[in-house]
Amino acid sequence: MRQFEYFYQYMHGDRKEPNDAESAEQAKRWVQAIRGGKPIVIEDIREEAPEEYAMYKRLHIQSVLGVPYRNCGSGLMVVRNPKRFKSCYTALNIIAYIVTNEIIAKQRRDNIFRKQSEYEPISYETVRINLFNGVTVASKDLFFDEDDMKSETLRFLIAFLSCNLGNFFSAECLNAKYEGEKDVSWADLIYKFRMKWKNARNLDNDGLQLILTTEKGYGINPALQVIVDVDLAEELMRTIDDASDKLAKIELLRKFHALFHGEFMGNAFARNSFIRENRLHYKLKYIEKMEVLMELLIEQGDYNGAAGYCNDILKVYPDCVDIHFWRIVALYKQGYIDSVREIDENLRELLDERTYSILCRRLQLELNISDDVSEARQESKMIFLRLDEEKRKINMH
Repeated sequence: MRQFEYFYQYMHGDRKEPNDAESAEQAKRWVQAIRGGKPIVIEDIREEAPEEYAMYKRLHIQSVLGVPYRNCGSGLMVVRNPKRFKSCYTALNIIAYIVTNEIIAKQRRDNIFRKQSEYEPISYETVRINLFNGVTVASKDLFFDEDDMKSETLRFLIAFLSCNLGNFFSAECLNAKYEGEKDVSWADLIYKFRMKWKNARNLDNDGLQLILTTEKGYGINPALQVIVDVDLAEELMRTIDDASDKLAKIELLRKFHALFHGEFMGNAFARNSFIRENRLHYKLKYIEKMEVLMELLIEQGDYNGAAGYCNDILKVYPDCVDIHFWRIVALYKQGYIDSVREIDENLRELLDERTYSILCRRLQLELNISDDVSEARQESKMIFLRLDEEKRKINMH
């Protein structure tokens, strides 16, 4: 197998230059092979494909062997003038799988590297504030986490100000937003943080301080380029919503998952509406986007990937029924029936009767479980039996 080429499905927009490949109209069998997911073998071009012979002659092709792939777009991996494996193309199948997966992995690494490089603080004027799974502040040669900001009041202040970049708030306004039992001495709190920041940065003046005190109140220094992960999440969600290509949307959703390290402000107190509202907002948005990712991965046949993402999500939100649903679907598609049974038993204890009943009906529709399939698994006395019972209840009503 000396030379490989990709023959792409032209309607997907991956058209090559005219000198590299011909119109799909001149090679209909290639399009049919891609659509049907079947390999194509032409041992004698002149005999078997006279209508295409001129094209093949120009490309110095006497015989071809190709197998379809669908991992990164749709196409055929082709060997021109193969000397071996004409009747057994298993090796080419394996190579196509390896190569296309490596292409996907490389694209993912490149995308993640570009994203990280784009937002990595590389100067003293750039600050990255993360609010998912706690509060952290990073800049060049500086990193503050919750061990450095032990005060919940300080973490609230940084989170609130970073979510309202460009705005300044009086002490009275901050007290109202904080909703504490007693007023906070914001001036004293900010002074201590500014001294810590100044020492960490070896500042001679206040030009690069994170929090400024002005006549209008307290706010984030507009002279700094402050990057907040919740702003990145909002921007990424808009991009995801606008994406029409499925593979591109999957990649964007993977980035969104990587950005979302955990709940808004982690396990911090939630006695004020600012934290509660943001925590609920990002939980709902995150689950909504992850459901889209699960559906696309299942559609692409990446059941293992879908199950892995579900496991990650359930570590943060163990009570999310929608993610339990996709996890069961992914495991069922892979044939892990014992795992499905175990999950079902746990969910039966975790969920109320109505929620569990809805889950069962949804699984039955998604997995297309018929009476015969249910009866064949009666010995489990678990999800398949209950799905069948739910179906009979529906029919009775």
